[in-house]
Amino acid sequence: MSPSHTTGSHSNNSTTSPIPKATTLAAETIVLPASDPTVVNNRKRSRSTSPHNNNSNNVIDNNEPQDTKMKRQSPPPPSSSPPRLIDKMRLEAIFHPKFENENQSDQQIRNEMIASISSSSGYLEVTLKHSGSLLLWSGGQRYYSKNSTCNKFTGVGEILLRQHFVRAWGCNADSTTTTTDDEWMYNECSNYIQTHRLTLSFEVVCSELGHHGDIPLQDYMILLAVADRTTGTFFTTPQIMEFAQRFRLPHNDTWLFRSMTSVESLFDLYDSSRETGLAGGVIGALNGILGGVCVWRVCIPIVWCRGIFWRGL
Repeated sequence: MSPSHTTGSHSNNSTTSPIPKATTLAAETIVLPASDPTVVNNRKRSRSTSPHNNNSNNVIDNNEPQDTKMKRQSPPPPSSSPPRLIDKMRLEAIFHPKFENENQSDQQIRNEMIASISSSSGYLEVTLKHSGSLLLWSGGQRYYSKNSTCNKFTGVGEILLRQHFVRAWGCNADSTTTTTDDEWMYNECSNYIQTHRLTLSFEVVCSELGHHGDIPLQDYMILLAVADRTTGTFFTTPQIMEFAQRFRLPHNDTWLFRSMTSVESLFDLYDSSRETGLAGGVIGALNGILGGVCVWRVCIPIVWCRGIFWRGL
């Protein structure tokens, strides 16, 4: 496995240095034109700035020596506090590298799959490809896009996830609490993620975040991977599905193929429809391959959200 991409953030336990007085005074001092007979010092905003204020503490005598006026108006020197230091780092998010086998040809990859099936040492797993924007969630407000946070990608992702919890759990409230079912389960899921130091990777497919193929009929998101930040490993497909079912998270359709007959039929389907196949027909054909098993179905059919166009297997 090639090195995983990480998103880091730092925490600072040092005492925050006070803002230098010079900065504060510069922001609060008002300098009037020299032609004005009086110059009002507005260092304290509670005092009046009217030129008719006769308070001698607020009026500078224009006849006094220039060096005295400059001395009175100049701010104190900046604070000499030491700069704040970063004393520790914390891993906040981790996700799969996108292309682990990009240095291999399609035929090499296919031959390895066939060898694994023919020797009964493995099986072939097929999922639908959803092309959108990456969203990482490490629980709480720890939402990240691929290389940043607090942007339109993370904002849209959080909205879609909370909307999904409303659909999946309903918004009924117990008579003894004001928390609705969806809020309760969202918080339960968030707490579980933070306690076990997990990072969830979603594909966010939204018509407002850039078009990847067909514009979706309805904005949606799909859970693609779960990373364990303590061990640096990723959940297997069965573990992802178990986790997703526990909190009713939106997961992908998944098919398993274990026999040579089913794998050969799968490759024939792929070769004949990869350029022209539409979502409904391809999904139906996958379900019809003899020896193949659809072990998990997505909670919302792809054709309802994505439409008839799709990006691949």
